[in-house]
Amino acid sequence: MTDWTDPSNYDPDDLPPWERDKQRMERSQQRAARWKDRLFGQRKGLSMVFWAVLLVGVAVYIWSFNSGSEPGGMAPQQGQHGVAKANQGNQLCTLKEGYLIAANEELFNRALDFLADKDYAAVDKLIATGLVGMTKAGVKVHRGTGGGWTRTKVRLPGQIDYMWVPIEAVDCH
Repeated sequence: MTDWTDPSNYDPDDLPPWERDKQRMERSQQRAARWKDRLFGQRKGLSMVFWAVLLVGVAVYIWSFNSGSEPGGMAPQQGQHGVAKANQGNQLCTLKEGYLIAANEELFNRALDFLADKDYAAVDKLIATGLVGMTKAGVKVHRGTGGGWTRTKVRLPGQIDYMWVPIEAVDCH
């Protein structure tokens, strides 16, 4: 074993292990930098591209936020206290015939569960309470906001209470 602390044993071609490891690490970093330059161009160019893409993305986001999601690129109308009015909440729609309608979401879900279980006696009992019923064709209603993809809230003109119906029961064209 070579004593690296003794200068007489030092051979310039034979480096101590820590120096060899240091040189290996430097060569590895140089290779990685060359590959990075080959793949991404110069480092300054990469950062400029990154910032350009970031600025364009922010500009598009701000533009889409300001233009709103209304057809024709118009922002939603502002109501009292700056709250945006949802257009679908102000639509006068027509009900289709033969769909379930319930006084609240809990009763609507319960009736749907009974129908899914084909427990028609339980559905009849719910209908007998007067809080659940079937829709009639041509009835004008205002469509409320919320309810998700499968159901929606509706209310009769002049009334303040909402009822729940399947989304297919409401025709807003």
